[in-house]
Amino acid sequence: MLLASEARIARASRLRRPVLSRGATVRVLRGEWAGQEGVIEDADYIESRVLIRLDPSEPARWVPFRRVGHADPDD
Repeated sequence: MLLASEARIARASRLRRPVLSRGATVRVLRGEWAGQEGVIEDADYIESRVLIRLDPSEPARWVPFRRVGHADPDD
């Protein structure tokens, strides 16, 4: 029973949304930039999206919250 409880906690921890604050490193999970990691520059809570800089030489991109996850899957 303890094992099942620990498994539920681990699963819930993986599904938890990352902190969406300036400077946080996140990974794009779905969409055009899937698999890329970037740094959050801004968050728009009205439109439910974050401004992510994926590459220092390119402009930042707006990505919906639901497409963003933890940068390190082991978190």
